[in-house]
Amino acid sequence: MTLRDYWRSTWWIAALIVLSLLSAAAIAGGTSPYVHPDEALHVNAFCYFEAAWWPPALNDDHLLYSAYGWSRVYSGEIVYLVYGKLMAMLEGVGLSGSRSPGLAQMSNASNRVYLPYVSGPAWCVKPVAGYRYISVALYALTLAGLYWAGRKQRLASVLALTMMATPQITYIYSYANSDAWGISMSLALLIFVILSAPMRLTSWWKMAGIGLLSGLVLLSKQPFWLILPFACAPLLVDGVLLWRRLRFASFARVAGPLFLAVVVVLLVAGPARAIYPLTQGDFGAKEVQMRESRAEASYRPSVPTAPGLSSASRGVDFQQIWGSTWWWSTSGRSSYAAFAHMTVWLPDWLYTAVLGIVMLYVTATVLVAGTRWHAIDAWLRVQLVLAPCTIMLAIGASLWNSWVSDVQPQGRYLFAGLAPLAVLMGGAMAVEPRWLQKVRYVGWLMLVVTALAVLWMYVTWNPVFG
Repeated sequence: MTLRDYWRSTWWIAALIVLSLLSAAAIAGGTSPYVHPDEALHVNAFCYFEAAWWPPALNDDHLLYSAYGWSRVYSGEIVYLVYGKLMAMLEGVGLSGSRSPGLAQMSNASNRVYLPYVSGPAWCVKPVAGYRYISVALYALTLAGLYWAGRKQRLASVLALTMMATPQITYIYSYANSDAWGISMSLALLIFVILSAPMRLTSWWKMAGIGLLSGLVLLSKQPFWLILPFACAPLLVDGVLLWRRLRFASFARVAGPLFLAVVVVLLVAGPARAIYPLTQGDFGAKEVQMRESRAEASYRPSVPTAPGLSSASRGVDFQQIWGSTWWWSTSGRSSYAAFAHMTVWLPDWLYTAVLGIVMLYVTATVLVAGTRWHAIDAWLRVQLVLAPCTIMLAIGASLWNSWVSDVQPQGRYLFAGLAPLAVLMGGAMAVEPRWLQKVRYVGWLMLVVTALAVLWMYVTWNPVFG
């Protein structure tokens, strides 16, 4: 397909991308500072890295701590360094935007920001708008990359449409946080693996690229680590094909590039995930000490009295978590749309309608895959099998976190399942009848338009965010 033919057939996707980006930008520029979940904590970490390249020692006095006694600076996520340095560059050319209120003025701005905190040096009061627009720019790069990749692999377009059809995704890219980075890095890894076919395992530069992106996923929020087996599954297909063709000689061809990928992963993720904790001595003990001194009284590790905190250690049976209809409903609905601090919800009928459409898409994929299984590429067959497993793994990890840490049924913990869901919703399109493809695209158009309307009605024009 030529570039002109691709544009003629997919211009409407490009138009939806522009509208989604405008919606994200409107939220970024039109909502008040720190009205979004944990934004103050994220901004504090971004600000720290404007002037630093390495996290401070544990329990530093110049940081903002959450109710748990934790600062995002210590999370090991590279997004804080990247955003911080980008903001420093913008400030250098006078493009940082207006200043935000200082910490002393916004201690009650978020119901997830608690005392005690220490109002420290100037990095704690840098503008929030600049970080938001960096996140919007990341959204633009992600959607543009998926649109470009859609010319070679239809699944990339499916991923872009699934993102835009989910209001929560666009919302996440409209304010300062670390989830947006995790989404982009996991999708970048998946698309790179797919587009770098064939025979990735024997290519030095392809395996180096996979190692780099895998390292960046490991430097993202931990729930996104679950995407690694799913994204790298096509490598298993390469391995099988090599074995069938070369038998034991395939080991010699694979060993070098595979070793390089491992080295790149260690070089990228090692400093933050391994070396920094080692520089702190007994990291576990010092972390507990920090949380004990910084956390709100009911969230202290020694006496966790806050409702839902440390349920496992307090004798709560796991069945009470996974058997809770409230947990499942809240997690499911917030994975589609729940704004502010999960205080702005949509009508129940809309959640039900969207779930019904998603199930229709998945059912159609299952039926098509079942009747035309051998017509589907081998790597895609593997991912179709792994997709529900990855989604269930993400749900299981969230359930486990609610049991052992804090009951937090939040959809953002499930976004490692975004790409697998997209595969289930449209992974078999290449072998589907054209009428079914057209029906799918019409459905996606309706879903994206609905998502845009939701964002404007419930966020941009909502006085709660003013």
